[in-house]
Amino acid sequence: MNETEYYLLMNDMEQGPFTIGQLRSLWNAGKITSKTYYFQAGMSEWKPLTHVLSLLEPSPVTDTAPRTIKTAKSRFVYIILGVFLGLLGIHNFYAGYFRKGAIQVIVWFVYALLFFIVAVSIRMNTNDSINFESGFIVVGILVLIGDLLLLLSLIRIIIDLIKTKTDASGDPFV
Repeated sequence: MNETEYYLLMNDMEQGPFTIGQLRSLWNAGKITSKTYYFQAGMSEWKPLTHVLSLLEPSPVTDTAPRTIKTAKSRFVYIILGVFLGLLGIHNFYAGYFRKGAIQVIVWFVYALLFFIVAVSIRMNTNDSINFESGFIVVGILVLIGDLLLLLSLIRIIIDLIKTKTDASGDPFV
């Protein structure tokens, strides 16, 4: 079997013949570039090596499998985060349940806003006895709504901590 022979125009002189393996070695050593001209049997004129770059450069390694390293999440850490930071949904962010965590953050901010409104309302109405009674009813309703949100959130957190055995990608806690 006869391997194709290539001739190179280097320093205005024709050199060769070279095999494709020899051209690769010269390419890797930086002795020839894409602007170096070559000639082979059957060609009518000299052409730059850009026409045969695919033969000179190594083919890219194609790995179809993604290279992700999964680390198992700890159930203990999930429970501790749920107990201490459950209202903020930190345990759900840890387990990859970002939507649930975001909902818990929003509920917490609503509760904090209601608490702030109650505190400001009480402070503003302490000097006016007429508005104090009507303000007290509004404050009482806001406190009940806030407490109801808090209680529902705590019940949901406890249920989640008991029932959740896997993270969001389906991998079991260790």
